[in-house]
Amino acid sequence: MLAALMLTHRCLILNHTYENVWWTDFVMHALGGAWIAIVVHSFIPRSGFSALITIVLVVGGLWEALEFFISAPFFGVGEVRLTDPIWQLDTIFDLSMDIMGAVLLWAVLSRYNRVHA
Repeated sequence: MLAALMLTHRCLILNHTYENVWWTDFVMHALGGAWIAIVVHSFIPRSGFSALITIVLVVGGLWEALEFFISAPFFGVGEVRLTDPIWQLDTIFDLSMDIMGAVLLWAVLSRYNRVHA
């Protein structure tokens, strides 16, 4: 799933979809959060909800750091200005979508486990 997310991310950058379809970034971050929930659920099945949120915030924060500090074509970041308020707003929305995707998938996995236990 990670490879599919990374390939999709690269295609969205190459096709300038992030610039032309404003909500694409939200969807990708929600999918990224869902991927993190799958990984956490797979490797730490008994972990609690707070552990999931912490891991999502750490991984999402690392991704945001890459967006800020690596001016590479893969990330679609040109000239970085950390003082620009749009970066702060973008980070808040991105981390919120990471959490939303993880929470939604965590809820589905929890329900599935209760039904099939």
